[in-house]
Amino acid sequence: MARWGQEEKKSQGLFGCFIAVAVFSLFGYTFYINYQNLETRRILEKKMQNIVRTGHQKSESQMIGDIMHEAQELGLQLEAGDVKLNKKDDGMTNFIVDVEIKFPFRVNALVTTFQINVPIKESVHLVIW
Repeated sequence: MARWGQEEKKSQGLFGCFIAVAVFSLFGYTFYINYQNLETRRILEKKMQNIVRTGHQKSESQMIGDIMHEAQELGLQLEAGDVKLNKKDDGMTNFIVDVEIKFPFRVNALVTTFQINVPIKESVHLVIW
């Protein structure tokens, strides 16, 4: 009788392991579906940094226009109020540019999709030689 009890416990452990693998597979697949949105956000953030770092001779509105243009090339529909940029002097002839972008992120959760805003907030220090 003891032998059959041990077999029963082994099957219960396998069932729990199967459930855990199924749940982790669902999470992995959901991440795989949404990875393209994360990659687009990363690319926009890199392009925004390059625009701001090379924009010490540009005005705030020109830099915002360049960021909006790069977002349109990536297929994003940003509105005029979604990009906020503030250029200020740090007192030592260097500029600090604060950028905030409301990045539209469409989450696909297997059963439904919904839209959230994942902001990109960054302060970039410009050193003018």
